[in-house]
Amino acid sequence: MVSTTSLTSNYCSSISQAKNLFATQKGLVVIQKNKRCWITTSFTVPSDFYVLVASRGIDLDYIDKRGRSHVVWPPGLHFPYPHWVGVSYLVTKQSTVLTVPVESCKTKDNFSVNVNVALTFRIMGDPDLGEDSVLVRKFVNNFMLHGLEIRLRESQEELIRTLTMSLSHSEIHGIRNNTQTGLLKTDQKNN
Repeated sequence: MVSTTSLTSNYCSSISQAKNLFATQKGLVVIQKNKRCWITTSFTVPSDFYVLVASRGIDLDYIDKRGRSHVVWPPGLHFPYPHWVGVSYLVTKQSTVLTVPVESCKTKDNFSVNVNVALTFRIMGDPDLGEDSVLVRKFVNNFMLHGLEIRLRESQEELIRTLTMSLSHSEIHGIRNNTQTGLLKTDQKNN
């Protein structure tokens, strides 16, 4: 799990380059394969990612031995396929921690405080965990990472500002120092 202050996507030309990008770029959630066409009859799906495959720009589902269709392709070497079939997107399976600073929040006793929130999330779509793999395709096709980040930031800012307005500055500092942990649990039950 890597902590970041922003979510990003990127392009790459190979699976090995994608693995390197995910390892070195904080906040990287999605990689799209470059449009370059490589003449090959096979492609590899790494195990640490949700992988979507396309044929000439059209999403292609994986059909398993039982004839069931899956949006996310399983790890391993896939062949023989014509050169226009290949990996189109890689989406991280790991959890991402987005740090959201909320500044100048007014407390009940009219003090200004800064609050840092760490949101942990992951893209759901792992069939091995009983999740619907169609969610990965919906995430790639319908969500823009920048829009997702803005929505996450705005919702957290609203929640934090509402919370700080109901507490005194000493209660907030107590939460920060873990001396008021029961306060948050009590407030969550009442809402």
